[in-house]
Amino acid sequence: WVEAGQPLYRFASPDLVAARRIAEATLTVAEIRLQQALSDRQSAGVVRSLQQEVARITARLERIDARAANLVVRAPITGVLRDAPPDLALGRWMSPQTPLGLVASEAGKLTAYVEQQDLTRVRDGAEAMFYPEDPGLEAQSARVRSVDRLGAGRLEGGYLAAPLGGRLEARLDASGAWTPLTAVYRVVADPAAPAAPAKATRGVLHLEGPAESWAERIWRRTAAILIRESGF
Repeated sequence: WVEAGQPLYRFASPDLVAARRIAEATLTVAEIRLQQALSDRQSAGVVRSLQQEVARITARLERIDARAANLVVRAPITGVLRDAPPDLALGRWMSPQTPLGLVASEAGKLTAYVEQQDLTRVRDGAEAMFYPEDPGLEAQSARVRSVDRLGAGRLEGGYLAAPLGGRLEARLDASGAWTPLTAVYRVVADPAAPAAPAKATRGVLHLEGPAESWAERIWRRTAAILIRESGF
């Protein structure tokens, strides 16, 4: 069991380690030269040049540290780490293409797609209701977690693609992903039920939007899928 943000793997790059050592040594020399220039009351031009050199080396160190921080792989969500490489061992070289596992959550996640004309009327935190296609399943309330402001390049999992029985027109591209044929924007919502279904469940998500007049409460209907949340 891992918590969101918890470090899962720490990788190291010999090139970055060597680059940091060189930068640290260079910075030490530059700082000594700057202190000597200040003590000797050298010209403002010399002091300014040495200060700029110290700033450049400091910035280089910060960039190296930022790259090193990217080598720490953290859990994107709270859940269970599954399918970790069985041969993973301390000190072993790893290819960037090596799958590192999957963090699966017991919680469910609703993914829906809205059309462009409805985008401005859907907001984070809005109330929602999910109505499953399966008549044997009950509707459940939800709350919008996030709304993408950039059009979706592909449909998550493909469950909502029309050729697979969904409501969204899409085509299968060369990489095996389903690409929507019209501009749609992803909406993620958290269902009120604490546990996710055993399998993906298609349905319709009714999203609350701002009233278009003082007397009405607007609900937008959009295709949605309820799945067990995962990441990584």
